[in-house]
Amino acid sequence: MLVDSDGPRASVIELENVIVVVHGDDIMITTIAGMQKVGKLAGAVNE
Repeated sequence: MLVDSDGPRASVIELENVIVVVHGDDIMITTIAGMQKVGKLAGAVNE
């Protein structure tokens, strides 16, 4: 499990193969396998 936050505290309990990213007001929670689809999110086009 990976949790990355640039501000607010993000707490996760008993999850496996999960990635949580908090960037400003945006929060993304996905599985490791789902990371390949992140580029298809509407907000990802501008990043």
